[in-house]
Amino acid sequence: MKGGKFPNGHVSGNKALRNKGISCAQSQDREAQSKPRFSFSDVERTLNDSMN
Repeated sequence: MKGGKFPNGHVSGNKALRNKGISCAQSQDREAQSKPRFSFSDVERTLNDSMN
């Protein structure tokens, strides 16, 4: 314990991991959930390809 406090054990609190682009699973999941999974044109193309 430094200064009477426990060190931050979270991935987000580790500067070396952040510099490597590594984040915690919860942050990665939140980011993935906020992005659209596919575009309408991708769905349309897939449907058209499956009909031919």
